[in-house]
Amino acid sequence: MGPRSQNPIPLRPRTRRSVPTKPKPLISVEGAAELLGQSRSSLYRSIARGDLPLPLVKINGRNRIPRAAVDRLAAGEVSTMTHQPGEGGSAVG
Repeated sequence: MGPRSQNPIPLRPRTRRSVPTKPKPLISVEGAAELLGQSRSSLYRSIARGDLPLPLVKINGRNRIPRAAVDRLAAGEVSTMTHQPGEGGSAVG
């Protein structure tokens, strides 16, 4: 067999389609901490104490926080909704 072709067919780089995405309505505690400029640990401590000023939703054993509530808190709007220990991790309101 002869030598390989000097000009192989160039492969196109794989790129993801540019699809506009909306922010997810529920975010992780880690994501909320990042948006609020806090550590993940401090948010988990607030959840454990029951003084997190955000609604908390437990989905499949994972804590999720509504992004809209995080955005409002970051904008300076104070929420009266807090997670109460012993509520079973369901939505708080």
